[in-house]
Amino acid sequence: MQFSQLASLFLLLLTVPGYLLLVRETLSLVYRFSLPWFLWLAFNGLLLVTCFVVPWMLFRHVGLHGPRVLRGGHWSRVPLGWQLYVAACLGAVGVTAILRARRRRDPALVWANGRTVDVARELAPCPAGAGVRSVMARLPGNDIFRVEVNERQIVLPSLPRGLDGLSILHLTDLHLNGTPGRTFFERALDLAAPLNCDLIALTGDILDRSALAEWLPATLGRLEAPLGRYFVLGNHDALDEPEKIRDAMTCLGWTHVGGRTVTAEAQGCAIVIAGSERPWLGGPPILPNPDAGSPAALRLLLSHTPAEFKWAQSQRYDLVLAGHLHGGQINFPLFGSVTGGRHHAGVFSAGPVPTVMHVSRGLGVMFPVRLNCPAEITKLILRDGRSQV
Repeated sequence: MQFSQLASLFLLLLTVPGYLLLVRETLSLVYRFSLPWFLWLAFNGLLLVTCFVVPWMLFRHVGLHGPRVLRGGHWSRVPLGWQLYVAACLGAVGVTAILRARRRRDPALVWANGRTVDVARELAPCPAGAGVRSVMARLPGNDIFRVEVNERQIVLPSLPRGLDGLSILHLTDLHLNGTPGRTFFERALDLAAPLNCDLIALTGDILDRSALAEWLPATLGRLEAPLGRYFVLGNHDALDEPEKIRDAMTCLGWTHVGGRTVTAEAQGCAIVIAGSERPWLGGPPILPNPDAGSPAALRLLLSHTPAEFKWAQSQRYDLVLAGHLHGGQINFPLFGSVTGGRHHAGVFSAGPVPTVMHVSRGLGVMFPVRLNCPAEITKLILRDGRSQV
């Protein structure tokens, strides 16, 4: 086989991961919209089918075993549509490789530490629940029972000195549905209690099945924080019975901030805590008029989706906490997360006076598979910019 033939074969093989990357970005864009559940499943199913059918049509048309590619690589004879398709796939591979090579830790993240606990090894029997989900949860290499307990220090440029060192426990995406079982969440949240955070924030997708609200007292109900516990609902809560889920949480003493704001006080500083459940529930929170009282020393937004980041910048929030994307759930060494896009997990900052966002991988999942993407509990310690000079 000549060099030109090998090169053509290599380009064809690269189109497969390239197309998968394009599918990933398409899912990331569509995931921002509040589609009815049946449309979302249909769209996902269609994309999944194209992941097999479209590459197969390309190989069959261009010819892995035909004359046009393996006999000289005459790409000029390939129809323009297929040429554009291959170019788009190769472009996706190239851009992804460049971005991953250039990826650096966001300047807002100044220190990080963590440990990973295999909860399934500590419990007997394995907390996989029952049914088909439990079988998938037990697959070798599945990270669904591994929990990363993180501590991260992030700089907020406008944070007053009085709030330097304020700590927030960020939880998200428990997806209580039976798998993992209740004992997993009890143990996972036992790991969170010793972090001794000043404030607790939960950013949605608490219950996939509202009937499992009976799990809440033994899990989320045991957490306490001196400045309060706050939550918003997510898209899975909205698909079930959001009113019941909201009531169950508030009965445990948690404060719902979806579409509204509340104010807490620490060291004589006002902390405005707002919540967004868009696009699934309600409208945007309205920040209080600074002329009506003491100006907010810290503006904190709890949003289920990271897609609210740009809006939060326009409203001059200092910190955004989000989840929704589960870190992508499946991460490959070269190409990264299968789903989720750029903001699938981590710390991000943007804007003239930077708004900082922390996106957590969450504790649970609906589809019970995690690969190279353990669950996450994170303690965020806020630092003012002057303390880092």
